Parts: sequence; structure tokens; C-alpha cells
Amino acid sequence: MQYLHVMWEHNFIDEPQEFYMELNDERFQERVLEFYEDGKIAYATYSYEYNTFLAKEQYPEINEINTIEEFCAEIINKEEFEKLWSSKVTNNMISNL
Repeated sequence: MQYLHVMWEHNFIDEPQEFYMELNDERFQERVLEFYEDGKIAYATYSYEYNTFLAKEQYPEINEINTIEEFCAEIINKEEFEKLWSSKVTNNMISNL
């Protein structure tokens, strides 16, 4: 597994600006968490979608992402991802049931 944090600089009000994702060994998303400028969040897993979905394509390598001017990607550790996922997603899933 690999864990990424990606920032996207843009002026689209309806698009997320920050992404956290868990990628499997084939670079497909397993889980994704998205943050919008207005504070809205979106997330998805194979079994649950909330305002977004998992990408159908393999995710590019980090050096490829960083060649695009609007994007800044970094590898994060599993603990950082899990802490964020737990605090933002798990609590939200329970309140949306």
C-alpha cells in the first residue's frame, strides 16, 4: 500500500482542493478522502461512496503528478492516513446512517 496527499491549486468552486488516498500495489485507489475550500468533505471505499467515487484508472506515480503545475503530491505514512480517515470519515459515516 502507498498513501498520498495531493494538493490541487484551482479556482473551481465545485472541485476538491486536497486529496488523501490509499493506493494498492497496482496503484488503484482503495480509499479516498477529499476536502473542499468551503469545508465540505467527500470520501469513498469499494463499499461506500459519499459525494465522490474511487478512480477507475491506475493512479500515476508521484513524480508524474508533480510534473503538472497545479498539483503537489507527497507520500504520507499509513498512521497519518488512518488518523485522518478515522477522525473525518468514521464519525461522518456514523452520523449519516
